[in-house]
Amino acid sequence: QANQDNYITGNYIPCCAGLTEQTVPCDGGQRYCHMCMGGGGPAPTPLSPTRRRATVPPTVSTQTGLSICTKKATLGSSSIWRRDGPHTSNCGSGTRSDGAYSCADQQGNVDSTSIFMDLGSVSNKVGCFIWRSSSTCNFPMKSIARIEFDAEWTGCDNLWMAPLWTFSDPWQAPQGTSGEIDFIEECTVPKVTTNLGCYSVNDAGCQDGDPWGGTSGTSSGPKHLSMTLDTSGNLAVQVCNLDRSGCRQVAKYDGYLGKSYPTSGGRNNAFHFVSDIFNDPPGDASGGWDGCQASRNTNTQCKYAITNLKLTSTSGRPVFSPGSCAALNA
Repeated sequence: QANQDNYITGNYIPCCAGLTEQTVPCDGGQRYCHMCMGGGGPAPTPLSPTRRRATVPPTVSTQTGLSICTKKATLGSSSIWRRDGPHTSNCGSGTRSDGAYSCADQQGNVDSTSIFMDLGSVSNKVGCFIWRSSSTCNFPMKSIARIEFDAEWTGCDNLWMAPLWTFSDPWQAPQGTSGEIDFIEECTVPKVTTNLGCYSVNDAGCQDGDPWGGTSGTSSGPKHLSMTLDTSGNLAVQVCNLDRSGCRQVAKYDGYLGKSYPTSGGRNNAFHFVSDIFNDPPGDASGGWDGCQASRNTNTQCKYAITNLKLTSTSGRPVFSPGSCAALNA
């Protein structure tokens, strides 16, 4: 029915003919609901807090070799990640979705916010491997006080990878005012750092990270990253050891909310997460491949994991209502 939640029954229901699925602000803009829009009808009916989305249990299998991702599991319906992604025109050989899994602990408990990428598990390693968070898990950055997660990688030298980043559609150049936040990116290869796009703007308050992730292709153990936004819209990124010791600020953007296209000019556009590896030259005029000094690595054994991805709201309320996205609530 027009203008109603796709999960109004607790299970996913496709939109009827003539209607389109869209994410729209609800609860006063504190979160986004997934609606069938168009065709007139009553005001949107958001998902009841008591409703739950039906899930298919993932299959847990072998060890991964990463300490924060003891075992790998299939990307089941409870995962926030989808085998899809943006920027498909940037890859000459097209987008791929193999080689990705969820993480599970030794007892088989699956972290539905996690993503584990293992290029050692695929025979043809050339291509662009891209995953994005479900559109039902979109979030308004103006309502976010903190984003944090654990990360670990190994064997990723000489590879243009970005285990976790976020942006908003439509992406408006330059990167430094697009709102894009590359929490972890190997760019320029082989330097692993945090990239806020400060290179593209003349702003002393915008400082990209130094190569805190090193140049050897390994994280040298797990790390804990956190991004904070204060009440003035200033953004800061910290990197710590997994036990939260040894923290240091690696990047900042003063006035980020007021200077970024998705969150300025009265806009509060929805953001989503992306995890990708680009191991093939672009099929268009994109400058990312050349700018990051990327090249094909046909023998790479890169593996990385992002786990315990959590969002904290400015209001103290959960960012997401009950359902598969609720695992993202801090």
